[in-house]
Amino acid sequence: MTSLVVVVTLALATQQAQPPERPAPPSAVAAAEAARAAEAWIALANRNVAEAEEQLRRLQTEFPNSSQILALAVEVDLMRRNAESALASYERWRSGRDFEDPSVLRRIAQAVLREIAADPSHIRRLEALRALADDGDREAAASMLEAAQKGSVADIAALAAAGHPQAIDRVAEALTRPVPNKIALVEALAEGGATSAIPAIASMLDEPRPEHRAAAASALGRLGARDHVERLRQILKQPDEPPYVRLAAAAGLYQLGDSSGLAQLQTWLRSPVPAMRLAAAEALVARQDARPDGEWMSTVRELQQADDPAVRLGAAKLLAPHDPATARATMQQLASSGDILLAATAAAELADVVDGNLSELRALLARPDPRLAAARRILELTR
Repeated sequence: MTSLVVVVTLALATQQAQPPERPAPPSAVAAAEAARAAEAWIALANRNVAEAEEQLRRLQTEFPNSSQILALAVEVDLMRRNAESALASYERWRSGRDFEDPSVLRRIAQAVLREIAADPSHIRRLEALRALADDGDREAAASMLEAAQKGSVADIAALAAAGHPQAIDRVAEALTRPVPNKIALVEALAEGGATSAIPAIASMLDEPRPEHRAAAASALGRLGARDHVERLRQILKQPDEPPYVRLAAAAGLYQLGDSSGLAQLQTWLRSPVPAMRLAAAEALVARQDARPDGEWMSTVRELQQADDPAVRLGAAKLLAPHDPATARATMQQLASSGDILLAATAAAELADVVDGNLSELRALLARPDPRLAAARRILELTR
């Protein structure tokens, strides 16, 4: 009996002396994870989504915190479902974490833009194509070229705003004919820097419709059309021109480095009409060398309290470079308004003023109105 006690005692002592079982080193865990994930990626590459999804479920249980497995989950969602589902998977993974995964968020943003670009009925389809093309997507660039050659007037205008040479030529030619919504065409040419269209735009200064003359005057300033300074001065001096036409001429002159209308712009900055004050404030900071003074800042802050929500949004856009927090607060308020169109515009503007905050952009990506602008901004920040 004594010998049995000794044996048992020695056995227990030996067992206690054994070091505890050590967990696998991080390198071994990473290698195992990579090997297992590779099998799922291969299944996905072979379009065997069901097998990839089955492997994914096991991997998520075994490696719940893995960014690599998150990327796989997002890809499965994109192949099986859509970008909305992929974003939901990302949100579940991120729950409880205080950081973003830029590469995975970028992949979701690309998918959002591709879904919009693939929808022929989406009114902002070409904006999505443009964002993808700017990001180096050759297929999107080819689709833009095709649209420039065969697309509708709306398609061509959107491409002209992106600076597409063929689209610019077609839009400039359209201005010489009685086409609807010439103002949108002129604005597209100005946004696209279409200096080749200056003669066509300048000819609109003689059109009978004052809104056409105003659009042309503003565009000439934006395009640097210094040969037309004298013509804009003449418009500014015409007392029978509507105030908004004269304001557009003053704004155009100011952008061209001519101060003929500066005093008038400063007077309009004190106008009792909020829309005129906003237009004057926009004109006074349109030049690259513009430095807003105290009166300008005070005016823009006051306009954020205007009765007209469109004026409040315009003021917030002007204020954003100088006081982003206040501007964002105004945009957020307007993005939640009952006016569907205004809410959509405000939400899209909100995405453009987000300064490198991926978490804020991710939240906007989940909303239908600003998702295009949010996706575009995410691509810009993660290049």
